[in-house]
Amino acid sequence: MTKTLIACFLLLIPILAFGQIVPTISKIELAGVSEQVLSMDLRDSMQKLVGQRYDAAIVDPVLRQLEAELPDYVIATRSLPETDTGLIRLVFVMASKTPGIVAADTNVNSQYIVENVEVRGITQDMYSAALRDELQNMVGLMLDSTKVEELRKKLRVEPQLNGKYSVSDKIERGGQPGHVKLVYDVEKIPWALRVTLGGIDINAGGVSSNKNTDLVESTEVKGVPRSAYSDALDFEIQLMSGKRLDQVEADHLKEKLD
Repeated sequence: MTKTLIACFLLLIPILAFGQIVPTISKIELAGVSEQVLSMDLRDSMQKLVGQRYDAAIVDPVLRQLEAELPDYVIATRSLPETDTGLIRLVFVMASKTPGIVAADTNVNSQYIVENVEVRGITQDMYSAALRDELQNMVGLMLDSTKVEELRKKLRVEPQLNGKYSVSDKIERGGQPGHVKLVYDVEKIPWALRVTLGGIDINAGGVSSNKNTDLVESTEVKGVPRSAYSDALDFEIQLMSGKRLDQVEADHLKEKLD
């Protein structure tokens, strides 16, 4: 009888963890990219997780493979309980490292919880306490690309930064599945690029220039002399001519001028 009890206990050990049953993976799902962009080997590795009990030791190698094949994405996992007790769906969630650039058929950012918000490159006394509070208020909430961009713009025009610093944002993998860290990188703009007047005027072949199907006929900076900005920036601006209009690129060049 004693031997039988010991045997039963040993069989239960793999499915017990601190008094909880370790769930079995019933299904693997992807959020943020199509399965077709992954290699066949990686897809096979993911499907081999089905039927196994959830264990970081077997899931993490698949995460590493995903990160290797999709270096421009932050990748995390989420486990969703099934109706049957002890079963979970394991979801690999992917989001672009640049918030706001997501797959056209999904809102990946809404799948992430902000674990931490950090401003790098400057000290806290260089921007207002009110803005610091707004940034920290995102912690614990779902990542909102619109809010991320709104606060990036607010940070850029803070009195001590306006016209002297550029601000970019990125997301990094958090310490827990389904969590990310939001980072604002602040860099001082070289004096040659500190232009506070003018803008880029884009002529898209005489057609409305808000469509990315239009070709850029010419580019011109108005309001400041050519000597006010660098040859490197002028070269970037002129490179737009003859290409299809890319509003993201145009906005980026405007920010460089600013």
